[in-house]
Amino acid sequence: MKLTSLIIEDDSMQAASLKKMVETACPEITVLDICFTIPQAEAAIRKMKPQFIFLDIMMEPFTGFDLLNRFVEIDFEVIFTTTYQDFAYKAIKVSAVDFLLKPFGEEELKLSVKKLKEKIASKQTMDYLGLLMQNIQKKPEAMQLAIPVLTGYRFVEVSQILCVESSGKFNQVFLINGDDFISTITLAEIEKLVPDIMFFRSAKNFIVNLSYVIEYLKNQEKIILKNGKSAPLSRLKKNSFFAAINRFQNS
Repeated sequence: MKLTSLIIEDDSMQAASLKKMVETACPEITVLDICFTIPQAEAAIRKMKPQFIFLDIMMEPFTGFDLLNRFVEIDFEVIFTTTYQDFAYKAIKVSAVDFLLKPFGEEELKLSVKKLKEKIASKQTMDYLGLLMQNIQKKPEAMQLAIPVLTGYRFVEVSQILCVESSGKFNQVFLINGDDFISTITLAEIEKLVPDIMFFRSAKNFIVNLSYVIEYLKNQEKIILKNGKSAPLSRLKKNSFFAAINRFQNS
Protein backbone atom coordinates (compact mmCIF):
# COMPACT_ATOMS: atom_id res chain seq x y z
CA MET A 1 0.00 0.00 0.00
CA LYS A 2 1.51 3.33 -1.12
CA LEU A 3 0.92 6.29 1.20
CA THR A 4 1.64 10.02 1.23
CA SER A 5 2.62 11.90 4.38
CA LEU A 6 3.88 15.11 5.91
CA ILE A 7 6.40 15.40 8.73
CA ILE A 8 5.42 18.10 11.23
CA GLU A 9 8.31 18.69 13.62
CA ASP A 10 9.89 21.90 14.93
CA ASP A 11 13.34 20.35 15.41
CA SER A 12 15.06 20.36 12.01
CA MET A 13 17.54 17.60 12.92
CA GLN A 14 14.80 15.28 14.20
CA ALA A 15 12.69 16.03 11.12
CA ALA A 16 15.57 15.22 8.75
CA SER A 17 16.35 12.05 10.70
CA LEU A 18 12.72 10.88 10.51
CA LYS A 19 12.55 11.62 6.75
CA LYS A 20 15.69 9.57 6.13
CA MET A 21 14.34 6.74 8.31
CA VAL A 22 11.04 6.70 6.41
CA GLU A 23 12.83 6.59 3.05
CA THR A 24 15.00 3.69 4.21
CA ALA A 25 12.55 1.59 6.26
CA CYS A 26 9.25 2.43 4.52
CA PRO A 27 9.95 3.18 0.84
CA GLU A 28 6.23 2.85 0.05
CA ILE A 29 5.68 6.16 1.89
CA THR A 30 6.26 9.43 0.05
CA VAL A 31 7.09 12.36 2.34
CA LEU A 32 5.52 15.33 0.56
CA ASP A 33 7.10 17.98 2.78
CA ILE A 34 8.51 18.85 6.20
CA CYS A 35 6.69 21.55 8.20
CA PHE A 36 8.33 23.34 11.11
CA THR A 37 5.36 25.43 12.32
CA ILE A 38 1.64 24.88 12.85
CA PRO A 39 0.54 27.55 10.30
CA GLN A 40 2.90 26.03 7.70
CA ALA A 41 1.53 22.55 8.47
CA GLU A 42 -2.09 23.70 8.13
CA ALA A 43 -1.40 25.23 4.72
CA ALA A 44 0.49 22.14 3.53
CA ILE A 45 -2.27 19.74 4.63
CA ARG A 46 -4.96 21.76 2.87
CA LYS A 47 -2.89 22.03 -0.33
CA MET A 48 -1.21 18.60 -0.53
CA LYS A 49 -3.90 16.46 1.15
CA PRO A 50 -1.61 13.78 2.63
CA GLN A 51 -3.09 10.45 3.69
CA PHE A 52 -1.41 10.78 7.07
CA ILE A 53 0.97 13.01 9.02
CA PHE A 54 3.76 12.48 11.53
CA LEU A 55 2.83 15.05 14.19
CA ASP A 56 5.08 16.26 17.00
CA ILE A 57 3.09 17.05 20.16
CA MET A 58 5.10 20.05 21.34
CA MET A 59 5.36 22.76 18.65
CA GLU A 60 6.08 25.94 20.61
CA PRO A 61 4.13 28.14 21.09
CA PHE A 62 1.50 25.64 19.96
CA THR A 63 0.82 21.92 20.34
CA GLY A 64 -0.08 19.33 17.74
CA PHE A 65 -3.66 19.48 19.02
CA ASP A 66 -3.88 23.16 18.05
CA LEU A 67 -3.25 22.01 14.48
CA LEU A 68 -6.00 19.38 14.62
CA ASN A 69 -8.43 21.92 16.07
CA ARG A 70 -8.01 24.04 12.93
CA PHE A 71 -9.84 21.41 10.88
CA VAL A 72 -13.62 21.00 11.06
CA GLU A 73 -13.25 17.55 9.51
CA ILE A 74 -10.03 15.55 9.89
CA ASP A 75 -9.74 13.46 6.71
CA PHE A 76 -6.18 12.28 7.30
CA GLU A 77 -4.60 9.87 9.75
CA VAL A 78 -2.05 10.83 12.41
CA ILE A 79 1.01 9.16 13.87
CA PHE A 80 2.03 11.21 16.90
CA THR A 81 5.67 11.57 17.90
CA THR A 82 5.91 12.09 21.65
CA THR A 83 7.97 11.62 24.81
CA TYR A 84 7.10 10.33 28.28
CA GLN A 85 7.31 13.93 29.49
CA ASP A 86 4.70 15.31 27.09
CA PHE A 87 1.50 16.29 28.88
CA ALA A 88 -0.56 14.26 26.43
CA TYR A 89 1.38 10.98 26.60
CA LYS A 90 -1.11 9.16 28.84
CA ALA A 91 -4.13 10.33 26.83
CA ILE A 92 -2.44 9.21 23.60
CA LYS A 93 -1.62 5.80 25.04
CA VAL A 94 -5.15 5.03 26.26
CA SER A 95 -6.92 6.31 23.12
CA ALA A 96 -5.54 3.69 20.69
CA VAL A 97 -4.10 6.28 18.33
CA ASP A 98 -0.80 5.54 16.63
CA PHE A 99 2.29 7.04 18.21
CA LEU A 100 6.07 6.81 18.22
CA LEU A 101 7.85 7.32 21.53
CA LYS A 102 11.03 9.36 21.11
CA PRO A 103 13.74 8.26 20.58
CA PHE A 104 12.57 5.53 18.20
CA GLY A 105 14.20 3.40 15.52
CA GLU A 106 13.31 1.70 12.26
CA GLU A 107 11.54 -1.27 13.87
CA GLU A 108 9.20 0.98 15.88
CA LEU A 109 8.50 3.03 12.75
CA LYS A 110 7.71 -0.08 10.68
CA LEU A 111 5.34 -1.39 13.37
CA SER A 112 3.51 1.93 13.65
CA VAL A 113 3.13 2.18 9.86
CA LYS A 114 1.90 -1.44 9.72
CA LYS A 115 -0.81 -0.66 12.31
CA LEU A 116 -1.77 2.45 10.37
CA LYS A 117 -2.15 0.48 7.14
CA GLU A 118 -4.32 -2.11 8.90
CA LYS A 119 -6.52 0.65 10.28
CA ILE A 120 -6.89 2.27 6.85
CA ALA A 121 -7.59 -1.09 5.16
CA SER A 122 -10.28 -1.96 7.71
CA LYS A 123 -11.70 1.57 7.52
CA GLN A 124 -11.31 1.98 11.30
CA THR A 125 -10.47 5.65 10.96
CA MET A 126 -10.94 8.97 12.76
CA ASP A 127 -12.89 7.69 15.80
CA TYR A 128 -9.66 7.35 17.78
CA LEU A 129 -8.65 10.96 17.20
CA GLY A 130 -12.03 12.08 18.52
CA LEU A 131 -11.54 9.95 21.62
CA LEU A 132 -8.07 11.40 22.12
CA MET A 133 -9.30 14.99 21.81
CA GLN A 134 -11.86 14.25 24.54
CA ASN A 135 -9.33 12.53 26.81
CA ILE A 136 -6.91 15.46 26.62
CA GLN A 137 -9.46 17.57 28.49
CA LYS A 138 -10.18 15.00 31.21
CA LYS A 139 -8.65 13.89 34.48
CA PRO A 140 -7.13 10.36 34.34
CA GLU A 141 -10.06 8.75 36.17
CA ALA A 142 -12.54 10.23 33.68
CA MET A 143 -10.64 9.16 30.54
CA GLN A 144 -12.12 6.63 28.16
CA LEU A 145 -9.89 3.65 27.45
CA ALA A 146 -9.82 1.88 24.09
CA ILE A 147 -9.31 -1.74 25.19
CA PRO A 148 -8.62 -4.32 22.45
CA VAL A 149 -11.18 -7.12 22.14
CA LEU A 150 -11.62 -9.86 19.51
CA THR A 151 -13.83 -7.68 17.32
CA GLY A 152 -11.82 -4.43 17.62
CA TYR A 153 -11.93 -2.11 20.63
CA ARG A 154 -14.21 -1.65 23.62
CA PHE A 155 -14.46 1.94 24.86
CA VAL A 156 -14.74 2.15 28.64
CA GLU A 157 -14.49 4.99 31.14
CA VAL A 158 -11.71 4.27 33.64
CA SER A 159 -13.98 4.82 36.64
CA GLN A 160 -16.34 2.05 35.44
CA ILE A 161 -13.69 -0.68 35.72
CA LEU A 162 -14.11 -2.69 38.92
CA CYS A 163 -11.21 -5.10 38.41
CA VAL A 164 -9.42 -7.18 35.78
CA GLU A 165 -8.74 -10.90 36.14
CA SER A 166 -6.25 -12.80 34.01
CA SER A 167 -7.13 -16.28 32.81
CA GLY A 168 -4.30 -17.42 30.61
CA LYS A 169 -4.18 -15.69 27.24
CA PHE A 170 -7.22 -13.48 27.82
CA ASN A 171 -8.39 -11.14 30.56
CA GLN A 172 -11.86 -10.58 31.95
CA VAL A 173 -12.63 -6.92 32.53
CA PHE A 174 -15.32 -6.54 35.22
CA LEU A 175 -17.37 -3.34 35.12
CA ILE A 176 -19.32 -1.83 37.99
CA ASN A 177 -22.54 -2.08 35.95
CA GLY A 178 -22.00 -5.81 35.29
CA ASP A 179 -21.40 -5.41 31.54
CA ASP A 180 -18.16 -7.44 31.69
CA PHE A 181 -16.09 -8.39 28.63
CA ILE A 182 -12.97 -10.24 27.51
CA SER A 183 -9.86 -8.34 26.42
CA THR A 184 -7.19 -9.71 24.11
CA ILE A 185 -4.21 -7.87 25.62
CA THR A 186 -2.15 -8.98 28.60
CA LEU A 187 -2.76 -7.93 32.18
CA ALA A 188 0.56 -6.07 32.11
CA GLU A 189 -0.63 -4.05 29.09
CA ILE A 190 -3.92 -3.18 30.79
CA GLU A 191 -1.96 -2.17 33.90
CA LYS A 192 -0.06 0.37 31.77
CA LEU A 193 -3.32 1.88 30.50
CA VAL A 194 -5.02 2.54 33.84
CA PRO A 195 -3.97 5.33 36.28
CA ASP A 196 -1.38 4.12 38.84
CA ILE A 197 -2.95 6.10 41.65
CA MET A 198 -6.33 4.42 41.15
CA PHE A 199 -5.47 0.77 40.37
CA PHE A 200 -3.39 -1.86 42.17
CA ARG A 201 -1.96 -5.22 41.05
CA SER A 202 -3.11 -7.28 44.05
CA ALA A 203 -1.82 -10.61 42.70
CA LYS A 204 -0.20 -12.06 39.62
CA ASN A 205 -3.60 -12.43 37.95
CA PHE A 206 -5.57 -9.48 39.38
CA ILE A 207 -5.81 -5.69 39.13
CA VAL A 208 -8.33 -3.91 41.37
CA ASN A 209 -9.83 -0.43 41.32
CA LEU A 210 -9.00 1.04 44.74
CA SER A 211 -12.07 3.27 44.70
CA TYR A 212 -14.28 0.16 44.96
CA VAL A 213 -12.42 -1.59 47.80
CA ILE A 214 -14.68 -1.92 50.84
CA GLU A 215 -12.97 -4.58 52.99
CA TYR A 216 -9.84 -6.66 53.50
CA LEU A 217 -10.27 -10.16 54.95
CA LYS A 218 -7.02 -10.85 56.79
CA ASN A 219 -7.62 -14.55 57.43
CA GLN A 220 -8.50 -15.25 53.80
CA GLU A 221 -6.07 -12.75 52.27
CA LYS A 222 -8.85 -11.36 50.12
CA ILE A 223 -9.97 -7.91 49.04
CA ILE A 224 -13.75 -7.41 48.90
CA LEU A 225 -15.00 -4.99 46.24
CA LYS A 226 -18.16 -2.94 46.11
CA ASN A 227 -20.45 -5.39 44.29
CA GLY A 228 -19.32 -8.42 46.33
CA LYS A 229 -16.61 -9.44 43.90
CA SER A 230 -13.44 -10.59 45.69
CA ALA A 231 -9.79 -10.47 44.63
CA PRO A 232 -6.77 -12.27 46.12
CA LEU A 233 -4.05 -10.26 47.84
CA SER A 234 -0.58 -11.71 47.62
CA ARG A 235 1.28 -11.83 50.95
CA LEU A 236 4.22 -10.12 49.33
CA LYS A 237 1.98 -7.24 48.26
CA LYS A 238 0.18 -6.63 51.55
CA ASN A 239 2.29 -3.64 52.64
CA SER A 240 2.22 -2.18 49.13
CA PHE A 241 -1.56 -2.52 49.07
CA PHE A 242 -2.09 -0.51 52.25
CA ALA A 243 0.39 2.10 51.03
CA ALA A 244 -1.52 2.33 47.73
CA ILE A 245 -4.84 2.73 49.58
CA ASN A 246 -3.28 5.52 51.63
CA ARG A 247 -1.97 7.36 48.55
CA PHE A 248 -5.31 7.00 46.78
CA GLN A 249 -7.32 8.34 49.75
CA ASN A 250 -4.99 11.33 50.05
CA SER A 251 -4.87 12.11 46.34
